[in-house]
Amino acid sequence: MKRRQSLVLIITILLAVLFAVPIYLIIINSFKPYGDIFADPLKFPFHPTFDNFKNVWKQADFIKYFLNTVISTSVGLGIVVAVSSLASYKLSRTKTGLSRLLFFYFTVSMLLPFEVIMLPLVQLLKKWHMLNNLAALGLIEASTKIAFSIFLYHGFIKSIPVQLDEAARIDGCSEVGLFIKIIFPLMKPITSTVIVLNILTFWNSFLLPLLVLTKKEVKTLPLFAYSFIGQYSSNYDLQLPAVILTGLPLVIFYLIMQKNIVKGLTMGSVKG
Repeated sequence: MKRRQSLVLIITILLAVLFAVPIYLIIINSFKPYGDIFADPLKFPFHPTFDNFKNVWKQADFIKYFLNTVISTSVGLGIVVAVSSLASYKLSRTKTGLSRLLFFYFTVSMLLPFEVIMLPLVQLLKKWHMLNNLAALGLIEASTKIAFSIFLYHGFIKSIPVQLDEAARIDGCSEVGLFIKIIFPLMKPITSTVIVLNILTFWNSFLLPLLVLTKKEVKTLPLFAYSFIGQYSSNYDLQLPAVILTGLPLVIFYLIMQKNIVKGLTMGSVKG
């Protein structure tokens, strides 16, 4: 048993180092001048410079791309939480063959790769004149994550006693009021989990925005970081700080909310 635990610990440490090395290289080289990055990329910057971050912040108009990302992510999150929570509540409380079939449909759709529906979605957006639209981007992003969110909500709602619904109806509460005033507040742990998991996806989304957002003024942060890569050369002195600035809000948000992920998933595993 001790030998097995030691082996697991060694493998865990090796994997942690494997994932940490690229992050380390990005961080240390973002504080170096352009020439020093290629001269010795592994060397620690004992005299770091913040000029790279200043240039990215001012010259590349970082705030604009940050706000674009916030808009598309907020639209996507709002749609996912509203639709998934309502659909999951109805599917969970309705014990019919149709509700089970619909839940099975949502579950199976999670197995469908996004690349299969990617081009038809882009063609529809082009036909409906919705390209270069941040709200449309958020809508499409949400449509790809609603099934998984329904799966999470559905498991959690089973831990909420049905007696609460019955008591509320006896007191004259409407179905809408029942969900908004009683059920949804009780779903706070899993809602936090859904928000965290989806914001990580929406914020870092690259492929769909690359196809949908062709105008510079509506590009998101991942496209902003990618813009420093050229066909024949790359501005690594700007790209590396852009990568850090793009991911930093997510890291802070995840550190604050990480406990809610475990709590929501754990409570969702308990059936009422």
